[in-house]
Amino acid sequence: MRQAKHKYIKKGFQHNYESKDRGRPSLYLFINSDKPDECKLGGRWVLAGLDPVEDCQKRIWSQLQTSGTDAVDGKITCIGIWDVEDYAIKEGINAKGKNIDDNVRNKIGFIKYSEWHYLPGWEFKIKVNEFFAKQGQPLPLAALSTSQYNEADDVITQFRKFDAKVIASELCARFGKTIWAGVVSVELDIELVIIASYVKTVFTSFADDFTSFEQFKDYVNVNCDDEDYKDKIKAAFKDGKRVVAYFSLVSGSNRQKRIDFLTNLAQKKMLIVDEADYGAKCKRQVEMLIAKLSKIDYTLIMTGTDIDKATSLWIDHIDYMNSVTYIELLNQKRETKLVA
Repeated sequence: MRQAKHKYIKKGFQHNYESKDRGRPSLYLFINSDKPDECKLGGRWVLAGLDPVEDCQKRIWSQLQTSGTDAVDGKITCIGIWDVEDYAIKEGINAKGKNIDDNVRNKIGFIKYSEWHYLPGWEFKIKVNEFFAKQGQPLPLAALSTSQYNEADDVITQFRKFDAKVIASELCARFGKTIWAGVVSVELDIELVIIASYVKTVFTSFADDFTSFEQFKDYVNVNCDDEDYKDKIKAAFKDGKRVVAYFSLVSGSNRQKRIDFLTNLAQKKMLIVDEADYGAKCKRQVEMLIAKLSKIDYTLIMTGTDIDKATSLWIDHIDYMNSVTYIELLNQKRETKLVA
């Protein structure tokens, strides 16, 4: 059977939206790899009984002109879909033809022309997530795979019951370590999550997950490269929120001041060192973090490769190590399908 045309549109998100017995509004966001600095936000009234993801994909296909060549060539990725019924009711526009996408885009901004926005898609997606979190619109629930659940349970048990303070996690590609680390943080009731990395693209991945799901809606994301990062963090705690602070390990005159500020805060803290085999394995980066371990409740050192390099300077401080290889991940997925 020939593949449906809209199936050529890649999916870059997790969701748990299902069909309902009533029509309701949805938003979708997609990117074209030929246009890395912009993205398109659109609206769709999903009819009763239809799968919202499939229906939004069909709508995207219909907007790609008649051939949809870019999708066939793998250039189109739908990176976000939102069921926005609660928000639409609040705004008095819960009806077909009310253009809820225009309502949202005009409040978020960064409009380039028509439905296109002049921000990279992943950055704009975070702004959409943050907007809906402030509006009280429920977000999707983060669901863990069997492997993610098992490893989260293992690590949380080590932290809680066996008084581990530093854990090294070697988690293979496709494991989903950012959302996994987020769930670990929530379950441990962490008030300040410090994401430290030499690779700044890591921050976008974490911010995407920490703004995309209902379990993380109480976290405010703050980049410590921002001049007013201290004010943002203090304001978040004053408002009863929790904070995810992104701390770059790239050398700079403010790096030590930033880690001093973060670790001197009174809130319960977790340090997550991601891509620890890149840059973060170097002595000048690692020593400044190790020096702060006594002020941090829990530390996760995460990498997908070269665990030996990633932990060489941490080895005297590591209490426990867990690992998931790609073969183990594939076997677990196969076993899960067989049970289902």
